[in-house]
Amino acid sequence: METTPAKAPFEVAAPALPHDLAGQRVLIVEDQCSVADLLSTMVHALGCRIAGPCSEIEDARAQLGSRSIGVALIDTQLETGDGVAFASELRRGGVATVLMTGFGAEIRSRPDGSVEIAKPFGEQALAAAIRRALTARASAE
Repeated sequence: METTPAKAPFEVAAPALPHDLAGQRVLIVEDQCSVADLLSTMVHALGCRIAGPCSEIEDARAQLGSRSIGVALIDTQLETGDGVAFASELRRGGVATVLMTGFGAEIRSRPDGSVEIAKPFGEQALAAAIRRALTARASAE
């Protein structure tokens, strides 16, 4: 006698993500070449389009003039400028920001609306930080 498996009375759906990352344009501002290359690889693997990477804030500003940026990944301690101040400038212009720092232990939201992530981090943590930043930007609109 053949039996068919019983169907569950309900289906569990995968949790909805607040934003689909595919196609998001991500500006990378990182002054260490090896880290910038790794970030580019991870961002591309998430389905995002990349602006940069830029090692200096002035180069990043030039990217802003020529492209629409959804989110910026910014090193907090750039050799040539203040990443935190640049993130504030971008947020005022409507760009979601993720600050990357060598200090700290996890992803956290900052009172100013940006998201902070501690290095080193993997692709899943990066995706979570980008989604959190995009959600914070949407909430502020």
